[in-house]
Amino acid sequence: MPTLSVLMTAYNAAAYIEQSIRSVLAQSFDDFVLIIVDDGSTDRTIDIISSIHDDRIELWKLDHRGRTPCLNFGLDKAATIYLAIMDADDLCVPWRFEKQLAILKQLPKNTILSSWYAIFSDGNIDYCVRTPTDSAEIKKGMLLYSYICHPGVMCNKNAFESNGGYFNAVVDAFEEYQTWLKINPMVEYYVIPEILMFLRYREDSLSNNITYKQQVVYAIQQPYYDNLQLNFGITNSTEEAIYRGWREFFYGEKKKARQYWNLGGVDVFLHSKLGLAWMVTFLPEYYFLKFKEMRIRYRLMYLIGYYTKKSRTLRHTFDALYKGK
Repeated sequence: MPTLSVLMTAYNAAAYIEQSIRSVLAQSFDDFVLIIVDDGSTDRTIDIISSIHDDRIELWKLDHRGRTPCLNFGLDKAATIYLAIMDADDLCVPWRFEKQLAILKQLPKNTILSSWYAIFSDGNIDYCVRTPTDSAEIKKGMLLYSYICHPGVMCNKNAFESNGGYFNAVVDAFEEYQTWLKINPMVEYYVIPEILMFLRYREDSLSNNITYKQQVVYAIQQPYYDNLQLNFGITNSTEEAIYRGWREFFYGEKKKARQYWNLGGVDVFLHSKLGLAWMVTFLPEYYFLKFKEMRIRYRLMYLIGYYTKKSRTLRHTFDALYKGK
């Protein structure tokens, strides 16, 4: 039996899935099975998968039912101790599995492991995302967003199964965030401080529809914000005001963000990020939304380090994966 199961779901992914599969098959660690669950694709996705002849590929064809049921179906089919996630439109570096597995074996069995990642579009890296790596910081950060790169996850399969698998989400685009919030108290996290994943930016993705994203994420978070002390151990009123303000800034109403920060007695200009956010809330709505989605901090950091050796090496690795060299 293989050591690792790699779970990939696919729906009408003909334009990208071959690149993704080949980045998996090219891994330096090769003792794995790639479980692909097709969610009733109507394009050439099945034909493309079937044209790749590798005994490690295990294809399951389902009627269209949504991503979360497909993830849970694949989770049930995985018979190995270790589980890795991979999306049908993303790419991973050739040493991803080898590095993650070596680290994961040294961590507690309830650890969800991921890594830093880069966002790309049109064959070029747009920016890199370097999130916190510490479990405590990641856990508290779940109040606002997930620091965990879901397509880059590796874990002990039992870490998912013992906590009920993927949340039976009504909304397909955010099932992983709902899952992390659900299992947050029962697991630990670790993010490898190295870019092991390249995530494709797609304008047709539900998670990139700004207004839709704001409404859905706000609703997902609501049960946890009903009692921040119970769910996240926040007892300080100023800290609570800061989090509630940030939540409004990202997903709610910008005016309410200022109100929370005011009522909580927060001196926003003692915090550089808060001070900038405060000023941005006075922008017209259109420019306010654009500013939030541009990920300016990440883009600037990428541009500043563009000519460093590490950045050049990263682009070389990406080009080789993207062009299939």
